[in-house]
Amino acid sequence: MSNYNVIDYDDRSTPWHRRTYDLEDVDKEGVEVQLSGHLLQDLAFNVGYSYQDWEYDGKYPEMGDRLSDKAKHRVKGSLRYRVLENTLCMLDYSYQSDQIEYGHTTDPVTDETTTYTNRMDSYQVFDLAVEQTLIRDKGYIKDLKLRVYSNNVLDKEYEQARGYPMTDRTSGAALTCSF
Repeated sequence: MSNYNVIDYDDRSTPWHRRTYDLEDVDKEGVEVQLSGHLLQDLAFNVGYSYQDWEYDGKYPEMGDRLSDKAKHRVKGSLRYRVLENTLCMLDYSYQSDQIEYGHTTDPVTDETTTYTNRMDSYQVFDLAVEQTLIRDKGYIKDLKLRVYSNNVLDKEYEQARGYPMTDRTSGAALTCSF
């Protein structure tokens, strides 16, 4: 059990329109696991999972929700497969459980603060890419790589913060060079 401070941003009785609440006996449970390695010589993986849950039953029950405005479950994973000596295929996956975000915005003209609650559904996203090394260790150039990618391959509609939708399926190419 720990003490946490939560700020209420819509309190007009204070000079900065906010009041801090000292919450005693807050319980946070969680775990984070990260695992990476090689399944085959040319096939690497990385997978991670995190879980967090907050509990508060004190004298400010409405403030307990503000502690738990993060998703309880998150999963990230990736596969890297070297098809040829200079060709790398990449697959990335991410999942996030539903989430409620509590926040505030301040109007720069009127200095009025508005609090909001944003409910976000769970989502999962896949990204794909193929990277080709064109030049390696020639003259001043260490690596010249061309990457062709597609993010959000399944074109899922989702949001991560403040109600802003994330981008639809995005495809492109990138050329990178290191000296």
